Amino acid sequence: SACSSPPHLAPQPSEAASAASTEEGKPRQRRRSSPSGRPVGRACEGGLDGLMHTCAQGLARLVISPRGHRGLMCAFAALTLFALWGISWMQPGLILSELVPSTDITSVYLTAEGDYFSFFPVTVATKAVAYESPAVQTELLALRARIALMPEAVQPLPPFWLHYLLGYANATGALGADGLLAREEFYPTLRAWRESDPLAFAQSQGNFGYGERGELVYAEIPLFVHGVQEPKQCIAFVGELQALCDEASAHGLPSYALGLPFYRCERYVHLRFWCVRGVCIALSVVFVVSVVFMGALREATLMSATLFFNLVQLAGLLAFVGMKINGALVMATVASIGCASEYAGHFTMAFLQARGTHAERITFAYERSLQPLFD
Repeated sequence: SACSSPPHLAPQPSEAASAASTEEGKPRQRRRSSPSGRPVGRACEGGLDGLMHTCAQGLARLVISPRGHRGLMCAFAALTLFALWGISWMQPGLILSELVPSTDITSVYLTAEGDYFSFFPVTVATKAVAYESPAVQTELLALRARIALMPEAVQPLPPFWLHYLLGYANATGALGADGLLAREEFYPTLRAWRESDPLAFAQSQGNFGYGERGELVYAEIPLFVHGVQEPKQCIAFVGELQALCDEASAHGLPSYALGLPFYRCERYVHLRFWCVRGVCIALSVVFVVSVVFMGALREATLMSATLFFNLVQLAGLLAFVGMKINGALVMATVASIGCASEYAGHFTMAFLQARGTHAERITFAYERSLQPLFD
């Protein structure tokens, strides 16, 4: 608008006009001028543009003054540390009952489900392995033993399919001296067990998958877990069971787990890492683009660092109001970097383009940044 141009960008008067503007050796204060050179009237000075100019001058004086500068830096550092403390106990997860009103019947149902239905079925699946190998049978038994030691597993765990098969082999005399089936005895014993004892075969819940030649390519170890209603408990259980599966895979037994706890919480296991990675990528892009378009390395570095600390403060505020880390929050947080960089970029460019003293350049930058708010 015609009322928002700062004094240091207005057309400069000639030396004669400057001399004529003095009276008894004292200079008179020039009235503000618009970019076209017209003086700004009192009506405009008292309007929104005048208020904006006053706010910009006040902020510039606060930033320039040593006491104000130190106070702002101390307050900024204290707020950042306070936000980091809040982030440290921010929990991941998304409780469905928190997404609907507490008086709604859906919220009542979800709360009752968490209180009274605390047992969840979980399956550990193994695949693409030579099950007839005694080494694989040993690792299967070891994996099942490690799963039984988990505190979330409902005890006692029922026998799984290899226990039933080895019991049948022991009863028929096909079991080896080491308590395992020999390679050449595995599939004949498996077929005989399936045909002669279908009830035990179904009770094992192996959910077998067979290849073209009748070999096993897939089998399951079922179990029930409890104490995983809260997101923190569920995430800890999912991470522990995933670690057991990774350990078995490293020993030659490819395996993975699935079940309701994994559908609910698996995406939160490494969510903090992916959140930090997304934020770092976004800030790196902002830094590179700022350096390319502004050509000022120092200003781009300060702008990126300020965006990072503002993001930390925002996350800390969300932690204090009870928000949890989830996918929606991570996306909104990364998107907020774009919104903040838009404002910071305009402010930095205005400061770089302005001429005059340090205070005048800061005032002009504030005016340019506050203009959309007052318009």
